[in-house]
Amino acid sequence: MRWIRQFGNNIKEAFQGIARNKGMSLLSVISIMAVLVLFGVVVLLVLNMTGIVNETEKKVDKVVVYLNDDANEDSIRAIIKKAEGTGYVKDVSYTTKAQAWQEFSKNMELTNDAYFLEGMEENPLPASVTLQLSNIKQAKTVANTLQGMPGVYQVDYLNELIGKIVQINDWVRILGVAVVAILLIIAIVLIHNTIKSTIANRSQEIQIMKYIGASDGYIRRPLLIEGMFFGVVAGALALVLVYLGYKGMFGLFDEKLNVLMGLRLIRPTDMLKDMAIMFLCIGVGVGLIGSSLSLKRFLDV
Repeated sequence: MRWIRQFGNNIKEAFQGIARNKGMSLLSVISIMAVLVLFGVVVLLVLNMTGIVNETEKKVDKVVVYLNDDANEDSIRAIIKKAEGTGYVKDVSYTTKAQAWQEFSKNMELTNDAYFLEGMEENPLPASVTLQLSNIKQAKTVANTLQGMPGVYQVDYLNELIGKIVQINDWVRILGVAVVAILLIIAIVLIHNTIKSTIANRSQEIQIMKYIGASDGYIRRPLLIEGMFFGVVAGALALVLVYLGYKGMFGLFDEKLNVLMGLRLIRPTDMLKDMAIMFLCIGVGVGLIGSSLSLKRFLDV
């Protein structure tokens, strides 16, 4: 039962130390919280970019052939026949000018942008043939085969777009890891300096405890508990800020992104549990490391 009593005393001493050094304690919490907020922003950015890339990749197995207004049924059949002749087309769908306009108008209304349609006397959208491919790597081959045929206005496929998105996603990952690493180092330095200042004020007390036989563990535990406490509080505050901020951004952009591009952001509730675990682990880890580094010097009496 002795260790239970000692641990209880350690917790009591830890909170007494926090109460005596309110300003430094607040600075520790804020420094860790700031790092965790930025960490959360970077993680959410990376996760959403990865999700968008994955969803977009599912949509680029198509080549869209936009038709001239004077394209007749014979030219459309010839386009489809030549496309199927490549051996890479597994499905074909035809969209008329009227259907294209109807879909476009519906999207504008859903995004409250219907005022763009005012004053348009004619339908500017072309009819199109959508070719779903069996092998996305052959999109360029199919597009080049159809480009220039009678009735063809333009052939579009999204390989270049995906390439750019993937490249951006890679850079986001690299920069995200670098930023998080730098922020964690800064947080450890800040918490280290904060705890060191606290310990410096109690150095004489620590020396006396050492001389009367107190073990390093007994002296160390209250200060490690302080560091853990700072991490837990900072993690909770950072989680609330990140969750509320992301929830607001989700409400602003998710529906428009879905209507315009058929893509979805990660739902705030889906990331809450994982983010809470990450914030808790990182916050406690940073607090412990900062405290441990600060204690080493003062225990070498």
